[in-house]
Amino acid sequence: MIHSLINNLPEGSRFRAALAVDHPAKSEDQPEADPRAEAIMDRMSWTLDRRLQAMEINAINLNTAVTGHWKDGPPDFPTIGPADWQGPPARSEPVYKDNFDLFRKMGWPSG
Repeated sequence: MIHSLINNLPEGSRFRAALAVDHPAKSEDQPEADPRAEAIMDRMSWTLDRRLQAMEINAINLNTAVTGHWKDGPPDFPTIGPADWQGPPARSEPVYKDNFDLFRKMGWPSG
């Protein structure tokens, strides 16, 4: 019943309502949560305005880390956002040593 009421709320109110619902303490006889259901709830709770705000905060943190003069290196800012943003970025492009290496891989004769 409560789940259907939460689903009918406007998009910005779902997150607050989901947090406000009293959840019973987890006992040993309860099954583990389904990771797919948790991923769906995570995507539903991160609405567009929250994603944009998280992207803005992450960009400010990155600019602060890159442009600052740090004695012991930049601070480690946590990534804010949905769970799929938390992991290391997937690297689909190969890493090249220098520009000439890239030109050689592309087949340019001057590389």
